[in-house]
Amino acid sequence: MHRKALPLPSSSITQKLHTVDVRGVQTRYFDDGQDKDPILLIHGGHFGFFIPVGIESWGNVLEDFGEYGRVLAVDKLGQGETGLPLNDEDWTVDAVAEHVANFATQLGLKNLTLVGHSRGGMTAVLLALKYPEMVKKLVIISSATAAPAPPVGTDMD
Repeated sequence: MHRKALPLPSSSITQKLHTVDVRGVQTRYFDDGQDKDPILLIHGGHFGFFIPVGIESWGNVLEDFGEYGRVLAVDKLGQGETGLPLNDEDWTVDAVAEHVANFATQLGLKNLTLVGHSRGGMTAVLLALKYPEMVKKLVIISSATAAPAPPVGTDMD
C-alpha cells in the first residue's frame, strides 16, 4: 500500500482499531467510548509528507478523550493505513475532506465535535463549511491552514 505508520503507544489502542470501505478505499479508524456526541480527531500531515502520519500522531490522547464520550480518529485519505486516492484528481485537500465526510456518513456520525490538528485543521474547516449540519463544534489545534495570508512586506510573507 504505502509506508508503514509509526507504532501506536499502547496495545489497548490497537484493539480499538477498525477498517471500513469508504467508497472503494479501505479506511482505518480508532473508535472508543459511547453515548455522548462523538469527537472526531483528524490528524495533520499531507500527501508525500516525509514521515508517515496517521492515527498514531494522537498518541495517548486517544484514550484520554474517551472519558468525554465516543472518540474516533481516522487516517486521512492516502495517509496512515488508509488507502490511496482512487483517481489522480483526488490528490487534493477537498478530496480528503470529502473522504472524511463519507466516512462519518457511513458510520452514522452526527453532532460531531471535529478536532483538526495542523493540516487536519484544514480538513476540519472544509468539512464544517460544506456540511454544517454534521458539525456541532469545531476545534483547530496548531494550524495556520485556514488563516488569512500574512501581510505583504512583512517577514511573514
